[in-house]
Amino acid sequence: MPEPLDSVLRRVIALTCILVLMVSCKAGGSEPIATPTAPLTSTPSPSPTLAPTSTPEPSPTKLPDVQGEISLWVDWTEPELMVLFHHLEAFQERFPEIQISVSYFPSAELLDRFRAAVQEGMEPTMLIGPSDWTKQLVQDGSIRELDGRATEEFLGSIQPVALEGVAFNQSIYGLPLSMEGILLYRNRSLISESPASLDDLVSLTQELEGEDLIGIRLDLGFLQTGAFLQACGGELLGVDGELALTLRAGECWLDILQKLRLAGPVTLNTEDDLEAFEAGQAAWLVDGSWNSARIMEALGMEQVAIDPWPIYSPTENTLTGYAWSRNIFFGAAAEEQDFNAAWILARYLLTPEVQEDFARSTLGQHVPVLKSVPTTERWLQEMMTAMGMNIALPLYPEFSIFTEHLELAAVDVARRGYDPYFVIRWVYFNIEKDLRFAASGGD
Repeated sequence: MPEPLDSVLRRVIALTCILVLMVSCKAGGSEPIATPTAPLTSTPSPSPTLAPTSTPEPSPTKLPDVQGEISLWVDWTEPELMVLFHHLEAFQERFPEIQISVSYFPSAELLDRFRAAVQEGMEPTMLIGPSDWTKQLVQDGSIRELDGRATEEFLGSIQPVALEGVAFNQSIYGLPLSMEGILLYRNRSLISESPASLDDLVSLTQELEGEDLIGIRLDLGFLQTGAFLQACGGELLGVDGELALTLRAGECWLDILQKLRLAGPVTLNTEDDLEAFEAGQAAWLVDGSWNSARIMEALGMEQVAIDPWPIYSPTENTLTGYAWSRNIFFGAAAEEQDFNAAWILARYLLTPEVQEDFARSTLGQHVPVLKSVPTTERWLQEMMTAMGMNIALPLYPEFSIFTEHLELAAVDVARRGYDPYFVIRWVYFNIEKDLRFAASGGD
C-alpha cells in the first residue's frame, strides 16, 4: 500500500529539522498555512481531497551529478504542499547532495516579499507564481532569462499556451509548471454525449426530461466567455496596442451568447451557475479548473466530463476558453551551482509522471503543461485535451476596459434581449474612448 500523504508530510517536516528539507519556520510553527486565492480571478481555490499516491518513477533524463542549495518560495495550500513535499522527498533520494528549503507566504504577500528580498540580496533560487508576474519580474531584472538553457526540443514538449505565460520580448523567463483555465464541464447523468457544435448543445438541451433541468446557466463574466471571440476571428488589441476588435467579431460574439441563452438562463459574476451544476440541475457548466475538485466531490468523479469546445457553425471555428500558467521563476542572483540544482529540480517536476501525479492528487487543480502525459484517469485526459485548445488570458492593463464594457454588452443581449448589431456599436464607441483616455495617461 502506498503511504498516505499526511504521513509523508509529517515525516518530511521532521526530516526538515534534521538534514533533508529545511522548511522555513512557518511550516512547523504556530502560524497557520495561508490559503491563497486562485490567481487572476476572484474565485478562491478550494482545498481538494487528496487520495494517497505513490511516488512515480520519473522518465529517465541524463542529468549532471551536482551539489547545491535551493530555496523555493510558494503560496500553495496545505494539500498542495503535501503533494510537493512528497515529490521533494523522492527527488532528494535521487539527489542527496542537493539541499532544499521551502518557504510559503499568503498569495497577497508573496510577490512583494520576493521583490523586497531582491532589494536586500536575499531572493530565493526558485519562485512559483502566476503568469501575470512575468513582465514585472523581467523589468525588475530579478529573474533569469532561459534562452540559453531551455532547448527547442524541451520547449516543444510543453503546451504553447502555457509557454506564453513565461515569454516576454521573444525570450523565455521561466518554466510553466501547471495550468489553470476555463473548461466546459458536463454532467454525464443528464447528457451522455459531447456536443460537436453549439447547435448540438442547444438541441440536446431540448431533450432533457424534468421541469427543473436546464442545459446551462451561463455566467456572462468576460473571464468565462471572452475567449469565445476566437470563434469569431476576433482579438482585443493588436501587437502595437491598437484596438483590434472589429464590429463584425463583436457582433458574432454576442450572437454566440444569445444562442447559449436558448439553453438556459444567464448570470453575471455569481456562483449561481456553479451551484446549479453541483445540484444536478444543469447539464453543462463553463467554469474554472480551480473548481474541479469541488465539482467532482459534489457530483461524483464518474459523473463529470470535460468536453472539447464545440464548433460555432456560422464561422466553422471552435469556441475556446482562457488559460494561464503557474510558473517556476529562477532568481537572477543565484550562484551558478545553485541555479544548476534548481534547474534539475524543475526538470524533475516537469517529468510526465510527476505532472500526472500532481494533477490527479489535486483533482485537476494542477493541469499538466506537457503535451503528452500518460494517465488512466478519463477526466484528466479530457481536461488536458480541452486545456490544450484554450488561448492565453490577455495580461495587458487594457483588458479591464474590455471586460467592463463587453460584460455590459453581454447582459444587454443575453438577458435583456437587445439587438447585438446596435449594442456592439455603442460599446465599441465607449471602448475606443476609454482606450484613448488610458493612452493619454488619464488626462
